Parts: sequence; structure tokens; C-alpha cells
Amino acid sequence: MAQFKILQALEEVIFEIMVWLMLLPKTLLQVIFKPQEIITYVGNECVAKKPEAQFDEFLSPIVFWIIVAVLPLTYALLSEADIQKDGFLAVFLENRILFGAGIASLLLITYLTWIELVNNRPIRKSALKRMFYIQCYFTSPAVLIITLIVRFTTTLLVFQEYLLAAVLFVLFYESIVMKHELEVTWSKAVWKATQPMLIIVAFIALIVFIGQTTA
Repeated sequence: MAQFKILQALEEVIFEIMVWLMLLPKTLLQVIFKPQEIITYVGNECVAKKPEAQFDEFLSPIVFWIIVAVLPLTYALLSEADIQKDGFLAVFLENRILFGAGIASLLLITYLTWIELVNNRPIRKSALKRMFYIQCYFTSPAVLIITLIVRFTTTLLVFQEYLLAAVLFVLFYESIVMKHELEVTWSKAVWKATQPMLIIVAFIALIVFIGQTTA
């Protein structure tokens, strides 16, 4: 009986993984090429459906964020010794995946908090869910791009060029979110999307400066 329950659980896990793999490219293409529809989709799912029935057409935002942003970033942060010892499975070790998730969430949390503050909405759990899901969708490709840049660029000049492209990618999609949420003109939406990025850049510059002065 116990073995039968294990097989049933394994069947469900395998089915879920296969569904994730099938929905992943569809969801990624929808996020990149139809961002407005993704925003509407998230709103409809959160309002009109019960939690167990949500996100049936596309990959759920959190699963999408883990697969697209967290796992690749965690792998990129592994040392050569970690990769030689455990291979790709090293990303699933609790301490490593939590560290990767923490870094991957910085962009998400920054824009999530910013848009709630700009919109003069109280930061409450019940009010954050919809925007959290939207940011899971839109920040994940950006984190993936930045991960690939850090992992594969070999010169500082190439790194800077691709990093600028990644920043513009973030600003483009966050401007769409800002325009939709704040109902402002495109120029104001772009400015609102740029402000958190300036804060992030200033924060990183401060860390680099402190590191150089203490070295």
C-alpha cells in the first residue's frame, strides 16, 4: 500500500513537471510579446477564479520565476568545485537555492514596493498578490538575461554593452506596467520605471565604492 501511494505521488510530480515544460515556452513568449495581455490575465485569474483553478493556461508566476530566474542564477553562482561535485543538482540544495532566490528577488521586490508606494496603496499582503504575480512574470526574463551576461561575457566592454541592453529591457516592460497601473502618459511611465533603476544603480555603486575603500 505504501509503495502504491509513492507511485501515485510520483505520477503527479512527473505530470506537473511535464506540464511545466510544455507551458514554459508559451508563457515566456506571451510575457515578451504580449505584456499587456499578461497583466490582464493576472488580474482576471486573481479576481475571477479560486486559487486551485488559477493559472491553467500559462505557467503560474511563481513557478515561472523559479524556472526562468532563480534556477539559472543559482547555477551561475555555483563554484567550479560545486559543479564538479554535484553537477546541476547542486542548485537544488537548500542553502544555494535560497541564496539564488534572494538575489533574484531584488529586482522584483524593488519594483513591487515602488509601484505600491507611487500608487499610494497601503503595503498589505492581500493587496500585493496581483502585482507580485505581475512582477514575477516581467522580472524573470530580465534576471535571466543578466545571469547570461554575467556568466558568458568575457570583456568589460561587452559586459557593459549587454548590461545596458538588459537595463533597457527592464525599463521597457516596467514602463508598460507603470502606464497600466498608474494610468499616466508614456513619458511619465518611463520616468516612474526609471527611478527604481537609478536607486538600484546607486546602491550597487555604493557597495562597489565601499568594497574598494576597504580592500
